[in-house]
Amino acid sequence: MPESSQVLEVFSDYTCPFCYFNMENAEKLAKEFNVPIRWRYYPLHSDVPDEGIALTELLDVPLSEVEKWDREFSKTAAHLGLPFCSLDKTYNSRLAQELGLWAADQGKGHAFHKAAFEAFFGQGLNLASKDVLLNIAEKAGLPLDEAEKIITDRTYQEAVDKEWEAAEAKAITAVPTMIFGENRLIGAKSWEQMTALVQAGLTGQ
Repeated sequence: MPESSQVLEVFSDYTCPFCYFNMENAEKLAKEFNVPIRWRYYPLHSDVPDEGIALTELLDVPLSEVEKWDREFSKTAAHLGLPFCSLDKTYNSRLAQELGLWAADQGKGHAFHKAAFEAFFGQGLNLASKDVLLNIAEKAGLPLDEAEKIITDRTYQEAVDKEWEAAEAKAITAVPTMIFGENRLIGAKSWEQMTALVQAGLTGQ
């Protein structure tokens, strides 16, 4: 099957559990239909401080609700074969997004996404931490000296700004959002729904 001229756009954030659960299927979808995939970024909780914030405070819900979500997410992760740890707080993902765009330019986008998601959801690590990000970069097979420079110099700051502007221009209000052709899927969807999205785009529906 020849590669499609259309691009499968996937707007996501490294602290979004549904983005984590959708990641492997999105990559699988792109390969199965031979369509290029472009991972794009969305400011899910851009005002979260680097040191993190409790989920109860961020979402204004009782601890029992967070614990309920945690149990549900843990079951989903186990079903998908993904590592998952109990989470009671979240962190700012801005620097991770900047490093992720650079990783994609180096041909290591998928490896970086996988390592970043697993660092947060599998180990509960702070994605705003330079040391954590460098460890993620190393796992993705990226040169550490270059990765450190990207973080220190904020080389991809403007690029992420443009990603957020694109999300606003495309009226993205939640993640994950997958766009192919004129159609989109919002939230964690089944493989059948994701397949239908691409098939509709390829046939012009």
